[in-house]
Amino acid sequence: MTFSIATKKSLKSQYTDNLVRDFYKPLLGEARLYQRVSGYFSSAGLDLYAEGLEELAKNDGQVEFIVSKRISESDFLRIQKGYNLLNELQPLRLSERNERLTSKVQNKLGNLAFLIAAGRARVKIALTQNGLFHDKFGIITSGDECVFFNGSVNETQNGISRNYESISVDVSWDESENVKARIEANSNRFMRLWNDEEPNVKVIEASQLVYNQIAKYQYQTVGPSAGPRDEMGLSVPGAISFYLSNNQVVRVDQTESRITESDRKLRPGSDISHLFEQGNVTVKSNATYSDIERIIKVTKKRADRKNINVIVSDAVKQFILRNKYSIEKYKILGDVYKGSLEIFQM
Repeated sequence: MTFSIATKKSLKSQYTDNLVRDFYKPLLGEARLYQRVSGYFSSAGLDLYAEGLEELAKNDGQVEFIVSKRISESDFLRIQKGYNLLNELQPLRLSERNERLTSKVQNKLGNLAFLIAAGRARVKIALTQNGLFHDKFGIITSGDECVFFNGSVNETQNGISRNYESISVDVSWDESENVKARIEANSNRFMRLWNDEEPNVKVIEASQLVYNQIAKYQYQTVGPSAGPRDEMGLSVPGAISFYLSNNQVVRVDQTESRITESDRKLRPGSDISHLFEQGNVTVKSNATYSDIERIIKVTKKRADRKNINVIVSDAVKQFILRNKYSIEKYKILGDVYKGSLEIFQM
C-alpha cells in the first residue's frame, strides 16, 4: 500500500490553513503509520481529524505520539484509561476484545484512548533537563513512502484550526538529495526519541508516569499567571470555606461563632490541629490527601451540628484527586523509576 496518485498530486509544499481537510484527513486515510512529535497536545486537536485516524486503524495502522509535559490532567487521565483497558483486553480472544470495543466505549474514552485500548496508538512523554520540550514535526507513512512535515503547528485545537500556523512538507518520492537526507535525519531522530536514546531528553510511556509527577512542574515554565488559580476571596460570609492558595489548602471560617476557634474538634490543640500551620488556617504543605479529606470530614461533621455550611472549591477537590491518583499509581509502579528522573524537569 502506498499513497494514491490523487493524494500525491494534491499535496503542497506548505500549508497555512485548512490543515484538517487538505492535509491530515487525506494522508492519514491512506497511511499505515503516523508518528508525531508535539510540544503541546490536546485531545480536542486530535478529534478534528479523527476520521483520518479511524481509516488508518482500519488499514491496520499505528499511531505514535511523543508530547511534552504540557498536557492537561483530563487528557492525561483519559490516556491512562486507554492503557488500563488495553491491559484488561490483552488476555481475551480477539472476538471478546471486539465485543468490548464498542462505539459507546469510544464516546466515553475519547478517540485517542480508544485507539490505545485497541492497540493502535501509544503515547510517550518527553522530559528535558533544561527548558521545555518544544519540538514539532511528524511523519506519515504508507508502505515505503512517507511524508515529513514540520512547522509551528501543535497538536491542539487552536494550533490546527484557529491560529495562524504553518507547516512545510517534504515527500520521499522527491528526487532531491537534500529532501531525502532531511527525511532520513528526522526519521532517525524520531526513533532516537521514541527509544529514549536522544541526549538530554527522557522519553517515557505515558502509562508508566503519574500525573502528579508532571503536574507539579506544569506551572513553573509559563509565568506566574498560568498556575493554579489563587482563590483568595472565595470565602463565603457565614460559612466555612476550603480553597486553594499558593498550591496549599486553606480553611477560612467566616461564621459568627468562629467555630474553628471554639469547637473542641476544630480549634487549636484539637486532634487535627497538627495538620495546620500556625494560625489554624493553612493546611501544611506536607499533608497527605487523606489528611485533607480528614480535615474536611471533621469540619463538616462539626459544622452540621450547628447548621453551618461548608464549601469546598473545585480546585481543592481536583487537588485531592490528583494526589490520591498519584499515590495509587505509585503503589503499582514501585521503585522502577526511583531516582532516575530527578535530573529531568517534568
